[in-house]
Amino acid sequence: MKKENNNITDEVVDYLIELRKEEQMTQQDIADATGMKRANVARIESKKYTPTLDVIRRYAECLGLEVEVSLKKKLEKDETI
Repeated sequence: MKKENNNITDEVVDYLIELRKEEQMTQQDIADATGMKRANVARIESKKYTPTLDVIRRYAECLGLEVEVSLKKKLEKDETI
C-alpha cells in the first residue's frame, strides 16, 4: 500500500524518485553526481531523512531540473481575486 504524502517535501521526493526511475538512474548514480553517499539517497527516498532545500536542488540538477521556490501570501477569507 502506498503511503499518503503528508507534506510538500514528501511530494517533491516522490516526484524526484519518479523522474530518477524514468531516466533509468540508480540511487548510486544520484549519489555519485551529488557527492552524497548512496545510503543517504536511500534515506531521503524512504523518507527517513528530510532533505534540505540545497540537497533537493542538487538531486534535481542531476535530473536536468531547476528548482524554483515561490512564496505567496494567502488571501484572507473576505479578499477576492
